[in-house]
Amino acid sequence: MPRSSADLREGQRWQIETVFSMLKRNMGSALRDRSYHSQTREIRLRILTHNLAILWRKYDVL
Repeated sequence: MPRSSADLREGQRWQIETVFSMLKRNMGSALRDRSYHSQTREIRLRILTHNLAILWRKYDVL
C-alpha cells in the first residue's frame, strides 16, 4: 500500500529535529537580536555556520 504524504513528512521529522538539536547545542538556543529582521539574519548566519562546520569536518579542512 502506498504511503501518504503525511506519513512521508512524519518520517522526515526526525531529521529536522536532529538539526535543530545540533544548532541549539553548538550555538545556543537564545537569539541576541531584538528586531524581526535582525533575528532572521542571525538564524540564517547560524545555519550557514552550522553547514560550513559540517563541511569542514567532512573534508577535514583546517
